[in-house]
Amino acid sequence: MLEVFRIAFNTPYELKVGDPDFIGWSITASYFVAFVTCVLNAMAVRRIRPSESISRLYLFWFGLSCVVFLLGLNKQLDVQTWMITVCRTLARENGWYEQRREYQAYFIFLVVCCGAVSSAWVTYQLRSVWRECMVAIVGLAVLGTFLLVRAASLHQLDGWLAGAICGVKLRYLFELLGVATICLAACESKLRHRKPLRRK
Repeated sequence: MLEVFRIAFNTPYELKVGDPDFIGWSITASYFVAFVTCVLNAMAVRRIRPSESISRLYLFWFGLSCVVFLLGLNKQLDVQTWMITVCRTLARENGWYEQRREYQAYFIFLVVCCGAVSSAWVTYQLRSVWRECMVAIVGLAVLGTFLLVRAASLHQLDGWLAGAICGVKLRYLFELLGVATICLAACESKLRHRKPLRRK
């Protein structure tokens, strides 16, 4: 563990824009739009008569807003590139860089297991209101899959994501699909929980 901290400390992080093009900034903006819609939806849920199920729904949307906010920051800060560099340096210094594919498989298996357990726990906690969260969970799963592929540096899938449709890279479309799904789910939930107008 101390060696990991030593390598991380000695690996400089270069502060630069990860995706400086128009599409990259557009996706970054979409993250923050999703963040705002999730926060507004959480506030709308909070205004409803308090109950255990509503409180869980509020915590879900508030937690999701924090996730998309951090992902929006990381979109341009590109922290995962620095983390990958740290892992490669650690592998080279400890002599298991040649077996990195095997360790990548272990990493993916561990992340998938953690994701499955976390998803099961969240689904159980939201069992009384899961229909209101299902679309957002699907969007989060799409984003999680995209981030897993990018973080694991799977060259086969990276090559596929580097392809383009109508001049737009598939990795951009895949990421935007996840963000847009969360945003639309938050907007739909916000409309469902808005206060009805009082008749005079």
